[in-house]
Amino acid sequence: MLIAGLTSAGFISFKVVPSYCVVKLRRMPDPDFSTFPLKKKGNRYQDFEEGRTFQHHWGRTLSEADNALFATATMRFTPLYFNAEYARAHGHDSVVIDPLLVLCTYFEDFAAGQKMQHARGTTIEEVESQLLTKLVMNTADGHFDEHKMKASPFGQRLVFGLVTGSTVIGLATQDTAENALAELGLDKMRFRAPVFLGDSLTAYTEVLETRDADRDDAGIIRFKHWGTKQDGTIVFEGEREVLIKRRSHWGS
Repeated sequence: MLIAGLTSAGFISFKVVPSYCVVKLRRMPDPDFSTFPLKKKGNRYQDFEEGRTFQHHWGRTLSEADNALFATATMRFTPLYFNAEYARAHGHDSVVIDPLLVLCTYFEDFAAGQKMQHARGTTIEEVESQLLTKLVMNTADGHFDEHKMKASPFGQRLVFGLVTGSTVIGLATQDTAENALAELGLDKMRFRAPVFLGDSLTAYTEVLETRDADRDDAGIIRFKHWGTKQDGTIVFEGEREVLIKRRSHWGS
């Protein structure tokens, strides 16, 4: 506020003094969210038919950081996926993207019928479930909407099946693929029971087949992997083919 006054010399002076104005704003009412129509996503069973094709609207650039993070989180300790010098020494320009993101034994160490339980297990927590599900842009809210899933028959969020499968195969990697030159394929994958946050996974493997490759320094192994959780329930099974070095060529 500006106040005018007259000095003893006859001059006019002005003084600024603070003033306060209280304005009471009217609060807008909250909207009635029940009037908002649900914008549905995805397709239902009836929307699919054999032969229908899709071009999905998003692309995704895979970076070395994505690859290293995925390999570490799923315990996929195959040097091709995170050791650039190793990858270059084996004919690649740089580290190879783990095919499971898109999804130290030699060939001679395996025989059909061989079975193994892998020593390390792992508990699936928020980091693995949330980070990997969103990293691969899976938008199914059954994996990340806890409130919604409480009202479902499961009563809680589900771990994305490919996180389960990738983790099981990752747990098997140290015993089956540290000398892998290439992952050739995954087949007959089945997600047999739900996995929830806090479940602990253990991996088991059987060697189904060994055979020659089209190169002398490696052979092809066909594995079958199973994953169980802490109560013994089988949650995942699948078959996998890997091109693995021969000791006769690569061994020291």
